[in-house]
Amino acid sequence: MWMSAAVGVFSFLVLFMPSTIKAQNEPEILVAARNGQTDVVKGLLKHGVDPNLQDKYGDTALIEAAHRGHLDTAQVLLENGAKIELRDGDGMTALFLAAVGHPSVEVDAQIAMVQLLLAHGAQINLRNRKGETPLMCAAQGDFNSDLVRFLVQHGAEVNAQDKDGDTALNSAARGCSVWDKEAMKSMAVLLNADADPNLRNKEGETALMVAVREESDTCARLLLAHGARIDEVNAHHQTLLHLAALGDGGDDSQDYAGNPDLVRLLLARGVPANARDDRGKTALQLAQAHKRRRMVAVLLKAAH
Repeated sequence: MWMSAAVGVFSFLVLFMPSTIKAQNEPEILVAARNGQTDVVKGLLKHGVDPNLQDKYGDTALIEAAHRGHLDTAQVLLENGAKIELRDGDGMTALFLAAVGHPSVEVDAQIAMVQLLLAHGAQINLRNRKGETPLMCAAQGDFNSDLVRFLVQHGAEVNAQDKDGDTALNSAARGCSVWDKEAMKSMAVLLNADADPNLRNKEGETALMVAVREESDTCARLLLAHGARIDEVNAHHQTLLHLAALGDGGDDSQDYAGNPDLVRLLLARGVPANARDDRGKTALQLAQAHKRRRMVAVLLKAAH
């Protein structure tokens, strides 16, 4: 009876903390961990609450603390029996969520959390349901090159491929269009650790093709400098020029200019201007169809 009442008091504290958002039937210890309420977590543990309770999504208190960067809370949970390799519904452990990070968490705090989890036996090359590793998740981040470097230095496999055949290098290349400089830092870390720029995913695309889809000539130059092949075609027999013409998604609803510097780079490196894909289309025809105005001008010149 006394224990039930004590836990009830801690439940009250969790429910009425201003920063708390509690889903129906969500264990109080998860809410407290998410909000970094370390003293509340200690109290719940002291009065017998299981540190490994999971919500309907499979999340645990440790996963919540790791995702939000609450280092002290994670430490308390680990010292009180939290299982480090419990997975959520996506097959993600606490290490994955620490690598993914949260917008409120600085990269230094992410690294500190990853370091703590590794020190307690987290497996650095574990796979989630998509076949991704924590390194792949980290490489997707906006400002994560330091975390990528930390994971590589601690044994992360740089050439691991997920179920779609993508690598951490591909993940970093997908950030090229928005976060060019930071994506390039992560890519440089991976390439200097012997990441293979010519590994193909299930669509037959390499990291260079991904960067070209993102319309980044700077990322493309970096990959070329590290041995990326210029003459590859994907599963649809599209060259790098085809992908540059399509861009990211090939949205033809806007009069989008595209990146003519990227097109000039590819032409200068020898990508054939008149090659046809598996539908018989040239890069010029794709650029015209998708209204890449300036790219059309460059390709027209190259085609004659």
